[in-house]
Order: sequence, then structure tokens, then C-alpha cells
Amino acid sequence: MYPAAPDEQWRERRLRAADVPALYAERGVRWSVPLGALVREWEWWPSERAAIVADEPAGAAPDDLCRIAAVVHALCGRDGVPVPHWVWRHRSPEPIAWTRELPAEGPLWDRAVARAPAACAYHNVWFGEDLISDPKTQAEARRHTTAAR
Repeated sequence: MYPAAPDEQWRERRLRAADVPALYAERGVRWSVPLGALVREWEWWPSERAAIVADEPAGAAPDDLCRIAAVVHALCGRDGVPVPHWVWRHRSPEPIAWTRELPAEGPLWDRAVARAPAACAYHNVWFGEDLISDPKTQAEARRHTTAAR
């Protein structure tokens, strides 16, 4: 059983990109929680977006740093926030996905690549645009999709 959210310490202040490696290191935190939490902070605090991504993450596996950089790059590009300098240093030599669990082949992979933001190509980290969309928009889309069935 995996906890749905990180420990309480992360709820006391805004989560920043630099905090994500520590979340990956917490025992039992699901792969989607750290980057999903960063996207939520981004959506909830538009006036603080530049500060949320200003500091470079450290202490994570190289692939995780590439994932963080790709998400930050995609968010900044989408919303017109200057891309922090540290983002450009993190590129994966092999194609990887947002999650460690998705192999770089097959129909799910093809779907992620087809719907990927432009920033994904630079970092060689692939995920669909929906993974960085506003959680309210995602919920609304799910509601309409379910109602149409």
C-alpha cells in the first residue's frame, strides 16, 4: 500500500522544484506524487511560479533530475514564465517517461510521445500534455467523458 501524499512537512510551505528529490526519497511515496504535487503548486500559486522553479534540484538520480527539468520546462513554456538556467543542463541520453514504470515502447509510450509538450524533446523525457494540465481542468474533462458514456 502506498501513501497518497508526502509527509506533513511538505504541507507547511510551497513545494518547489528543488524539493522534489527529497519527496522521491521518502519511503512509500508513489512515483506520481512528487511531480504531480509540483504541478499543483504551479497551478495554485501563479504569482509565485518563478520562485517555485528558481532553485535547482540536487541529490536525485540523473533520470529524475531530467524528469523534473522537463516538467518545469513544459510548465514555463506553456505559461510564459522564463525557463530557469538550471533546466537546460538536464537531458537524458535515452528516452524516458515521466514515470519509471512506463517502458519506452508500446502503445502507452506511443500515446505519451504523440501528446507530449515541445519541451519533452529537448530533455528526452516524455509525457502527455494532460499530466501538466490544471487539476481542475482534468477533473472537468473526466466528468464530461464519464457523462458521455
